[in-house]
Amino acid sequence: MYPTVLRFLFVLSLTALAALLSRCGGGGDSDPTTTTPTLFFSKSVNGNLAVFTSQPADQLASEFSVSATWDFGDGSTSAELNPHHFFNEPGDYTVSVTYQLGDGRRVSYSEQVAVDIPFQCSVDWQHVYGPSPWVFEDLAGSSGFFVGVGAGGNLHVSKNGFAWCKVVNRFAWNFTRVLKHQDQFYALGHRAYFDDDGDPKSESVLLTSSNYLEWLVIARSASLLTDVAILGTEIIGVGHRDYVSSNNQSLVSRGVIERFNRTTNRFDLVRTAGETVEEIRTIRHELWLRGKRGEEGDAPAAFFVWKSSDAVQWQVSIEHPTYPVQIPRGSGTRLVNITPELVYLQDDEWLPAGISDNVLPQRLFFAGERFFAWAEDRFYTSRDGRSWVFVNQTPRPGQDIIDVAFNGIVWQAISREGQQLWSHDGVRWHDHPESQQPRHAGRLHHIAHTNDGFAVVGDGGLVLRSSNGRDWQTSIIEESANLYAAVQTQAGLLVAGERAGRVPGSVWKINGDNPVIHVKDDPITHLAANSEMVLAVTRRGQVERSRDPEARFWESTEQLEAPLSLQVFDDAFYLITNTGRLLKSSDARQWDEVRFNNFSVQTFAGSDTGKIVAGTSYNTDPPTAGLFFADGGDWQYQALPFAMRIRFAGTDLYGYTLIGNRFVIPSAENHPPANYVFSPDGSAWVAQTSPPVLDFVDLRVTQYRALAIDNQGRLFLRDFTGP
Repeated sequence: MYPTVLRFLFVLSLTALAALLSRCGGGGDSDPTTTTPTLFFSKSVNGNLAVFTSQPADQLASEFSVSATWDFGDGSTSAELNPHHFFNEPGDYTVSVTYQLGDGRRVSYSEQVAVDIPFQCSVDWQHVYGPSPWVFEDLAGSSGFFVGVGAGGNLHVSKNGFAWCKVVNRFAWNFTRVLKHQDQFYALGHRAYFDDDGDPKSESVLLTSSNYLEWLVIARSASLLTDVAILGTEIIGVGHRDYVSSNNQSLVSRGVIERFNRTTNRFDLVRTAGETVEEIRTIRHELWLRGKRGEEGDAPAAFFVWKSSDAVQWQVSIEHPTYPVQIPRGSGTRLVNITPELVYLQDDEWLPAGISDNVLPQRLFFAGERFFAWAEDRFYTSRDGRSWVFVNQTPRPGQDIIDVAFNGIVWQAISREGQQLWSHDGVRWHDHPESQQPRHAGRLHHIAHTNDGFAVVGDGGLVLRSSNGRDWQTSIIEESANLYAAVQTQAGLLVAGERAGRVPGSVWKINGDNPVIHVKDDPITHLAANSEMVLAVTRRGQVERSRDPEARFWESTEQLEAPLSLQVFDDAFYLITNTGRLLKSSDARQWDEVRFNNFSVQTFAGSDTGKIVAGTSYNTDPPTAGLFFADGGDWQYQALPFAMRIRFAGTDLYGYTLIGNRFVIPSAENHPPANYVFSPDGSAWVAQTSPPVLDFVDLRVTQYRALAIDNQGRLFLRDFTGP
């Protein structure tokens, strides 16, 4: 019996030894793909963006010196260990990777990846040139989405942070803050208006959304709230409110803390809190706010940070007599702050945290369980708040990172100037795809029709020309010049602007060497041409004309008020002054005012149907926006559509386009959301899809497309076949 058992144990031992040698690579030749540890990848898919992470990535990189070769199944490859990839089309793709270990062994792994339809926007204006259109003031991320407050106070939403859509809503609010709480987004906005007695008022509103596109108003406040935080079931807002001074001679602005009352759907005042209260956040199950206290008696002004567990009783956490202080960033016991050195919290004690470059951060962020610090044009990150590393991507010179958000898959960082960075691990950062396209640094100012398309001019002597609005030829006037106007004449394309020196105002003819053909001691801001002459108007309103077909010889005509716009309609010149007067002339010498009773003109447009002007009517108290229309006869006043304050009017072959700002809140279905309306005849107006920005400074239209420049100097294109 015993010999039999011993033989069995001996054979078992040899089998185990052989298996061990096999796992260690010994015991003879073997297939290298079967002797390596199990290697694979995990994936996160957000729309058409997929992020792949090798598992276990840290161990492979440190112990096995792994390299990787990826095939994404659409003809694209990568050699990164943890790559990301944009799929151009939705569908199912077989993604495979082969890992190569330092000792020659390799292993392959593949998996099916389902790619959704890319996030689609309902906006039909496409950004085609200029700085990025996505300039954000605030950003929040949750559950695969980002919501941002854009410049101008508009809400935008994105699934992955790369394709942004303007949120369609029925409100005329300027939004300042967006945050997420338990996978719910909250947006804070405000507006200024006149009440029934003509007195100026302000109002704040809090909106919420669970699907990121449909928003519901849940609270209002008579104060101008600048920030909001949520603690349990409590919603607390901070801002300021105007009070009448003790001597009833002036208004005094005081910082306020307010609590949301779910019974009245309004914010109730909790207390005043000094001159300003700028920010409030929920950290460590407490409310933290910062502001500035005014002088009271013998107490001097000071910057402060308060904290509270119930929004009623507040205690001073940090106070500084001259410098603004910050609220800590983090969650739980992991907190980081600048006081003014970089410190982290451990056992209720603030300890110094070192950055290897020995720089002092100006701003801190916490997103996706990771800290971020922006300091002197450099960007750092940390997991624990103690050890910080410099990320691989730095902001461009002059850029200022103002926020970082995480949507569960990727991080987004935004700058005050519109730059966006993104990362799938918090350490390796990439430019936003929009930022990778070549962009001119200066603003664009004016669009002109040419014989074969469009011309656009801007800062730095930039001249763009295109026949289709998409493909642009770029030329630069080789002088220190900023261009404000352009016009097509029989002699060619003329551009005008200012240049450095004692004779700043100039007109150039665009050809091989861009010769200066006219100079003035005042920058030229407007050009126009009819069948007989070219007109140039300086910034101060000096009018020059040229009857020379080559525009070489000019003569002074008249000094007018500074112009807002200059246009030609029915071979006559129409000029709007900065005082709201509409002037008309056929020879640029004799100007007649087109008068309206107590009406200040803001914009003018003419088409085959007639002429239309928009501006401010002083026939009412308080003044209101108004509209006048003429179809060949006298001017007739008509109600302004959708209670809009018109900022710009344009025409196309189909009718009139008005762009403006809504300053009332429509609620009925017959008042659809629109800051952009169309009319074929100037009477019945139809709401159109709003562009990504509201404040256009120039607009030109042909039969097939429209080009517009916004107030940030960016160029947008809209293709259309009719209204």
